[in-house]
Amino acid sequence: MDSEDIGLYRSNNLEKEKPFLVRENVAFSVLHEEDYVLKKRTYQQQYANMYFLRLVHIRPKIVHQAQQNWGDMVIKDWKVKRASRLLDIVHGEICWIVGTVYVDAPLKPNILDDIKKDYWMVGPKNEKYIDSTNSNVILEDEYGRIRLVGSKILQEFLVTGCVIGALGFEIQNGNFEVIDLCFPELPNQISLPNRNNTDTHKYVALVSGLNITDKTSNLLPLFLLAEYLNGGIGHQVDRVASSQIVQFIIAGNSIALSETENTLTNKKKPFNAFIYNSKPAEMFDIFLSNICATTSVILMPGESDPSNTLLPQQPIHFSFIPNAKHYYGSTLKTSTNPMWLEIDGVKFLGSSGQTINDIYKYTNKHNKLSIMEYTLRWQHCAPTAPDTLWCYPFLEKDPFILSETPHVYFVGNQEEFNTKFIEGENGQIIRLIMLPVFSKTDTIVLLNLSTLECEEVKFGIHDKISI
Repeated sequence: MDSEDIGLYRSNNLEKEKPFLVRENVAFSVLHEEDYVLKKRTYQQQYANMYFLRLVHIRPKIVHQAQQNWGDMVIKDWKVKRASRLLDIVHGEICWIVGTVYVDAPLKPNILDDIKKDYWMVGPKNEKYIDSTNSNVILEDEYGRIRLVGSKILQEFLVTGCVIGALGFEIQNGNFEVIDLCFPELPNQISLPNRNNTDTHKYVALVSGLNITDKTSNLLPLFLLAEYLNGGIGHQVDRVASSQIVQFIIAGNSIALSETENTLTNKKKPFNAFIYNSKPAEMFDIFLSNICATTSVILMPGESDPSNTLLPQQPIHFSFIPNAKHYYGSTLKTSTNPMWLEIDGVKFLGSSGQTINDIYKYTNKHNKLSIMEYTLRWQHCAPTAPDTLWCYPFLEKDPFILSETPHVYFVGNQEEFNTKFIEGENGQIIRLIMLPVFSKTDTIVLLNLSTLECEEVKFGIHDKISI
């Protein structure tokens, strides 16, 4: 085997000739932690508060946009007016209304499913919340609700929890015939910093779905990833590229559920220390501490990680990473899921995947990349929470409302890598990124902070473009 071809080994002479590479430090901070980190938890309150706060916050933006779209509109000698409340709708008169959408999808989960699990009566798992029939779309405000009908509703993609404006009129059966729909504009966005030296590139590496288990058979891609980040493998061009990585983000599902944890039992059982397998967490801790020795790392929890199930998921506890925790405050930062982050003037919004995966169950027409764009248009990164996506019952805020537009919006644990660049009405620029599952694709994503361009890096021994 020619070691020069695979780039894993070097002679002593070549090692002496290699220049000394330094990884640049950049300013970074986790944003909105006060909204996502739960210091005190109480579960006496109702979820209705979240829907009310969401409507109150987003409604003025819908009203502003609707007045621009329909404010001077006249239809059949009728001047279009706003019905401030759903109760104010006058039968037959064209008006516009604002409210929160509720989609009465026939296959949505319900509490009876959980009861069935206790008695071994488990039906097939629904991959979608909708079927071939049309789901009912209902608009609600603080005073009432009305069913939305018409071809416009059938054409538009809506999910429970998004706030919209609707132009139309009440018909004979009490439904609201929709003529047009209105959404808020993208939130404001701060300008990207000016890059004076375009020759100096800085990259953020992103990965998701390491899915380490006690039975992980092929650890080579994981080993290559660690060595690549530490500058230990590859040709000189690879080492230079690695040295330009200023931040490494792990977007959830680092530890996979074992077969025992996934197995359905006839009764719910309390925690048993003799059943719990600590090996996956120990393996991940070794991997993480090895990377933290040379690389700045941000660790997000995911659906299978040792964190709470309700969103926002809280940072992974240090007891699961006893070796890596010593790097906390220097090269390691644990965060929530979802999270806001600013790196060298570039703002990131990231999720480990649950938010988009749940919305995807409402549609047979849209891909997940377009769903990411919809959440920006709706100004809410988790609109289906708390209906079909579990979340904490916030009393005084809805932290998932988007008060600003990020420059980079990524979602982890997806079937494949995909990306898109979109522009807003007022000059906003957003890079959308779907991060693939590393345990299936052996792939990470590199994002250039100067250009917001991104690319895949594959780790393997048979692929010509692999590291």
